[in-house]
Amino acid sequence: IVTLRFSNLYGPAPCHGPRHGWLTWFCIAAALGREVEIQGGGRQTRDMLHSDDINEALLAALQHADRLAGRVFNVGGGAPNVISVGAAVEHLRNLHSVHVGSPALKVTERPERRRHEDDRFVTDHRAFTAETGWSPTVSPFKGAEGVYEWALRNAESLAAVYPC
Repeated sequence: IVTLRFSNLYGPAPCHGPRHGWLTWFCIAAALGREVEIQGGGRQTRDMLHSDDINEALLAALQHADRLAGRVFNVGGGAPNVISVGAAVEHLRNLHSVHVGSPALKVTERPERRRHEDDRFVTDHRAFTAETGWSPTVSPFKGAEGVYEWALRNAESLAAVYPC
């Protein structure tokens, strides 16, 4: 058994809403014309890990399972894949205006933050990278573009999953 602790995941698939999978949720909400909510000023940053990179990490763990057995690794986007909530929303605004035009992306800003929320979170995946050679390749900006376009193509099905 090899344990991988993934953090800040996103990709083209339904998610559990804004609390879990916030970048995916923002893309879905934007594509459906729903409101995107920024809490605490949007300066909070996270390293993001795209589903394609998750798949590659899982394959790397399988390929090196004999050497990794019994160990636990943190796997995330790392410092090169950090994005703030505000920067993600601004990127979606730009994507939305290119793909949809008007109306503009609906954004609500709330000054209060969620309790116990970190200002910055970055996963240190150096141990896993050293053992397997794996590293993330999908930037949060490029990845969000793909998720947003996927959500536009699947808007009817997503609207059924996320009514109102």
